Amino acid sequence: MLLLKNKKKKIYFYFVILLLLTTISNNNLSNFFSQEFKIKHIQNFNDNLKIKEVYDLKHQNIFVINKNNLDFVISSNPLIKYFEIKKIYPNTLKIELVKTKPIAKILDHENNLYIGDNGKKFSSNEIFTSIPKISGETNVENINHILKALKKSEFKSSEINIIKIYPSKRFDLIFKNGKKIKFPIDLKDKIIDYAYKLYNNDKMGNIIDLRSKNKVTFSK
Repeated sequence: MLLLKNKKKKIYFYFVILLLLTTISNNNLSNFFSQEFKIKHIQNFNDNLKIKEVYDLKHQNIFVINKNNLDFVISSNPLIKYFEIKKIYPNTLKIELVKTKPIAKILDHENNLYIGDNGKKFSSNEIFTSIPKISGETNVENINHILKALKKSEFKSSEINIIKIYPSKRFDLIFKNGKKIKFPIDLKDKIIDYAYKLYNNDKMGNIIDLRSKNKVTFSK
C-alpha cells in the first residue's frame, strides 16, 4: 500500500515539473514550431514545368496548406496531365508534374493551340508537325470524342493531315497522301474499322464517302 502511495507521489511530482517546464518554454516552443515547419524546400521533379501558386507556398506553415485547394489549382492547369504532391515533414514539399503531350493542333491564325492527351486545350510557342490538324468546329468535347475513336482504330495519327469538323459534328479525314474519308454523323467503331479497310484498298478512289447509310461512294 505504501509503495502504491509513493508511485502516486512520483507521478504527481513529474506532472507538476512537466507543467512548469511547458509553461516556461511555451513561447520558445511556439517559435520553434512556427520556424521549423515553414516550407523551406520545394522538390520539383520537372524543372521545365513550374506553377506559380506552388512556389508561393514557400515560407508558409506546412500544416496550414490546404491540399484540396492545391490539387484544384494544379489540375486546372491545361499543361498538366498527371501530378502528385507529398508533404515531407518538417519543411519540404515534394511535387511530381507530368506535362501533357499534344495529340492534335487546332488551326488558329492567332495562337498555336493544341489538344493534349489530357483532353484539354492549351497554347504553346513550340511547333509540333507530326500530329493531325483540326479545322472547322473546335468544340473540345467533340474533338476529344473523335480523337478517342481514332486512337482505338488502326489509323496512324502521323498519316492524318487534317480532321475537318462540321457544325453537324461529323468530320472528314484528310490524309497526307491526298486521300479523304467522309464520315457520317453517327460515328461507330465498326464504321471506322470499315473505313480503314477501304483506305488501304488501292483499287478504291482517293475520296471515300461514308455519309449515306448502307452506301459507299468513291471518287478521284
